[in-house]
Amino acid sequence: MKKILILLFVLVLALMIATPVFAQGTEPPATPPPIPTEFTAALTGLLAFVVTQGLKSLSAFLAKYPWLAWIDISGWGSVIVAFLVTGLLFYINLGLSFVPTAYTSLVPLIFQFLIGLFTAYGSHLTMKSIAVNR
Repeated sequence: MKKILILLFVLVLALMIATPVFAQGTEPPATPPPIPTEFTAALTGLLAFVVTQGLKSLSAFLAKYPWLAWIDISGWGSVIVAFLVTGLLFYINLGLSFVPTAYTSLVPLIFQFLIGLFTAYGSHLTMKSIAVNR
């Protein structure tokens, strides 16, 4: 009797797990699920930090050249740049709602390139400052 009840329980459990898979069909959902606001805010903060670090690294690199030595992002300058980067990210996100549908596939590629470029500089500077000199 126990074996039949266990088999029945496993069968009902398997049907409960498999039913939503068969019920959704083969078509993907019409719209992607919305991203929570808290996650977007945390991601924007992290992105602003890494981009600011990238700009600091770029300014340190450009300071080697005498005609670009006036570019100095350190101390309070980095705070101001972080503020400006965060505001810029907000306005970029706002401006993306006005992009025509014909160009919606091109916009993420452009931003992936730009953000990847600055985050590479930022992560390099961050890892360089964390690394222990031997």
